[in-house]
Amino acid sequence: MRIHLRRRQNIDDENYAAAQNEAAERFSRNLLRLGCNADLTMTAGKAIQEMYWSTPNYDGVTKLASSAQTCTLKITIPATLTLFFVHMELQTPSLIYETSGCGGDNLVYTASSGTSVRICGTVSGQSWSELQIFDGPKSFSFTWTSVADGGTAVGFKLMITGYDLTGK
Repeated sequence: MRIHLRRRQNIDDENYAAAQNEAAERFSRNLLRLGCNADLTMTAGKAIQEMYWSTPNYDGVTKLASSAQTCTLKITIPATLTLFFVHMELQTPSLIYETSGCGGDNLVYTASSGTSVRICGTVSGQSWSELQIFDGPKSFSFTWTSVADGGTAVGFKLMITGYDLTGK
């Protein structure tokens, strides 16, 4: 009886691992990586949508020298998506070269309400959310500015996850 259970357990482990690998592969194929300047419109039909936006050449390891560059990501939740939630979070590691008052390299988040926040330095784990409940459309944005000041940092990777709360 023990031998049978062990074999059964091994088969179950193999099936589980295969299913896990298949799901991970399917998930990674569906990830969207956005370019420096992007307009992203959330869509219906997927319960969860996950996308990434990062500084150019971000690999999470290499410190890159600042260069004069500006990148903008605009996210829109159209009015047709009546119940929709978007969560944005800076992944680890995320580091923007820090200057006094974030006057050099920085990331600015402008909420749909029009308020904005400017950040720099160690920004891993910073997050923002937008919720649309029958009050769309809503647009919000991120603007990354880099100045050629000789500073180095790994940059950032922002994960954007959209949830269609209608379950469609």
